[in-house]
Amino acid sequence: MRTFLVSLLKDLKRKRGSNQYNDIMYMDGTTEEAQRELDLLLDSLVGVCQKHPYSCIPQKAMEKAISDHVEDDKEFYGLNVAFIKKSLNPLVSIYLKESGHQETNDLLSKEMTGVPPPKEFIEYTKQLGAMVALKEVPSVTKHDLKKIQQEDENRLKNESKSKGYDWRTKSEQINAEKARLKVALESRGLDKLTDLSGLKSFEIEGIAVWARNKEEAQEIYVEVYI
Repeated sequence: MRTFLVSLLKDLKRKRGSNQYNDIMYMDGTTEEAQRELDLLLDSLVGVCQKHPYSCIPQKAMEKAISDHVEDDKEFYGLNVAFIKKSLNPLVSIYLKESGHQETNDLLSKEMTGVPPPKEFIEYTKQLGAMVALKEVPSVTKHDLKKIQQEDENRLKNESKSKGYDWRTKSEQINAEKARLKVALESRGLDKLTDLSGLKSFEIEGIAVWARNKEEAQEIYVEVYI
């Protein structure tokens, strides 16, 4: 593409009477400065051709479109980025569509031959699937959420039971400990006390246990927490 553009710049004098190439190459300054100025122009023009959406256009089609536009554009005054875009814009819709079909066919062909598709395609399909899923999710009521939560709790309980873990929820564990503590206190007549008089606090494994003596505290701890 760069060679074509250089040739076109040199031919502008004949085609449109433009001295753009000579103005650059014979500008005031050194030859190196002139070449640097030419390279900057060519880099910008080639860069446009290589970027989306123009990159889908075959080079031969690009060259013909630009060359024809140079001859036909009544407002032509030199090659620049805006002129290149204006020349190629009519081809974008044509070749972009063809490019899309070709990419799809290539991906299908790779899938059929066992060659994995590129990561970009995999990521795109994931995003597309997520978008479709979002559109198809029905509205959920509070009753539905409660039902889902209960089903999830039951599933976790069953999994815990099968692995020998304590399957009860935290709330159920606390209630069970309270019940066991109540039985332990009732068996010793401590539940009939209206205050803590006569009881002492004994710390066992970081837990405060109220009882009449250390031995009784140890027994209550074993009954309730072990």
